Amino acid sequence: MTAYINTQTLQYPLFEGDIRLAYPNVSFPREFTPSEEFAIVYSTPRPEITYRQVVKEDKPVFSETKWVQSWLVTDLTGSELDEAEMRHTDQLKNSVVGMTQQRLDTFAQTRGYDDILSACTYADSLVSKFSDEGSYCKIVRDETWSKLYDILAEVESGTRPLPESYEEIEPELPELKWPNE
Repeated sequence: MTAYINTQTLQYPLFEGDIRLAYPNVSFPREFTPSEEFAIVYSTPRPEITYRQVVKEDKPVFSETKWVQSWLVTDLTGSELDEAEMRHTDQLKNSVVGMTQQRLDTFAQTRGYDDILSACTYADSLVSKFSDEGSYCKIVRDETWSKLYDILAEVESGTRPLPESYEEIEPELPELKWPNE
């Protein structure tokens, strides 16, 4: 939907219906073209922000030959910031846990198992190949989760900064490589 600005009063946003209502006695052309006191405001991409910020549309600005949308980015403060940091921490933790599980499942799938849990159930298999693979999966699963929970405990205790992403901690997790590969 096309947004307009009244270039005289700087009233914004206005839409075709607003302009038609403001001028009930004016006959506009079929393809809507408002009078010269109104200008189209061209949209601009919403800026990327961190979880510590908020963005809202600001008043349009005249740039070279046209009016363009502008944005106001502000930092959260006080309790808003505390809440945002808690949400971000929870989301990041859930993401890291999910990606760790996916990493383990993908590893097990390289040998045809449904997931890491399925592979681990073969540790008691009477077929030595399956038993060896199942036992190995139990070891790497336990080592992986142990290391991840150590990292999360360090973050929670404040002895380690909150990682920005899963990729930041993945190199610290045990290598997933089948024996004799």
